[in-house]
Amino acid sequence: MREVVLAKKAKSVEEFDAQVTDLATRCRLTDWSSFIEEMQVPGDIAPALITTRPELLRAVQPRALTAEETAAVYKVMAGLIETNNALREHAQQLAIFTETWAGQFAGLQSVGRKIERFANFRRSYDDEVGEPVG
Repeated sequence: MREVVLAKKAKSVEEFDAQVTDLATRCRLTDWSSFIEEMQVPGDIAPALITTRPELLRAVQPRALTAEETAAVYKVMAGLIETNNALREHAQQLAIFTETWAGQFAGLQSVGRKIERFANFRRSYDDEVGEPVG
């Protein structure tokens, strides 16, 4: 019986690992400050994107862009939208994992209460103050 439980847990861990690996591959993110693809940007805005410091972008003096720079800015905007969508999916999946984890703790809390009741010679159908019902 113990071997069956261990096999189920091992399979569950393998499935979870596969799910996380699949999500990481689909999201194409490596950390919180990465973009889903390499982006070419005009030189005066590159420091802001590299350092993720928006104040550097706000400090850039506005100027007319060339057609190539405008195309690069459009590609960057598309990349930022895709990166934001990937981060949103990442956060949603993290919330699901956390909810599942919290649910496991709720189950453990229930088991702990049963053990505590047993330790205090109460049955699970006893009321909150410990007096037998009926």
